[in-house]
Amino acid sequence: MAFSRNLFAAVLTVVASLASGCGGGAVPATDTRDGPTNRQALDDLSALLKEVNDAKKAPPARQFDLEVHDVIHMSATLAITRKDVVYQWGSSLSGGQAVIAYEKDVPASGGYVLLQDGTVKSMTAAEFTAAPKAGKK
Repeated sequence: MAFSRNLFAAVLTVVASLASGCGGGAVPATDTRDGPTNRQALDDLSALLKEVNDAKKAPPARQFDLEVHDVIHMSATLAITRKDVVYQWGSSLSGGQAVIAYEKDVPASGGYVLLQDGTVKSMTAAEFTAAPKAGKK
């Protein structure tokens, strides 16, 4: 029984890491690091927050809370740790249009953002400035 669980966990990890790399769209010319793009990391963060929400658990409020999900959502954790993606700690998916995470350069030059409804979209710097931001008030 324990072997079956370990095998299932290993298979799930491989499938999740393959799935998180799919469908990310165009890679920005400025993204020269190895590994997932910031767009993929935002998609992965959206998936992580959906899982947390479905499990009726609190969203990550600090780095340690995020690292619990590192095995399955490594691209999100890595991008936030590297500070390539800024996450508004404690923000969750709630169906709104407020920004809960974004590429670090979005305020200055635009880029990808994650909205409360779970979508990842591109915004200009001006659109980002005008957009509502999620987070603890």
